[in-house]
Amino acid sequence: MVMRAMIARSAISAGVALVATSGLAWPESSHRQELASSLHKQIGSCWPGTEDLGREGQIQVVIRIRLGLEGNLLEGPIVLIPEPGATLHGEVAEAVARAKGAITRCAPYDLPKDKYKSWEEVEIDFTPKPKVQLIS
Repeated sequence: MVMRAMIARSAISAGVALVATSGLAWPESSHRQELASSLHKQIGSCWPGTEDLGREGQIQVVIRIRLGLEGNLLEGPIVLIPEPGATLHGEVAEAVARAKGAITRCAPYDLPKDKYKSWEEVEIDFTPKPKVQLIS
């Protein structure tokens, strides 16, 4: 099972979505939301954002992490988007580096041990915040 948390790039107040990718049962909805919210806040406190990067740096970055029972990273963050193994340059590389850095700086994570199976593998989706401009 993989928990997915979405973090807005320019504002950490983004919503959180969870996605189950295996046949394992999720905890109750309220528990899922609490887990996602906790992880969202913890990573958000280490996220520098990408507002200072140009258009090329405003990309979606999805990273998978595996966590130990103490909330520690069992291995380095794995980039899923942009495409794994792709050669990254300039602002795209910087956006990915910032996302990975936020994940590693905030570890270990303070999550409930009794819900470990719900958060042992997590995907974090750093997504640019949609902007709406009104034209009068």
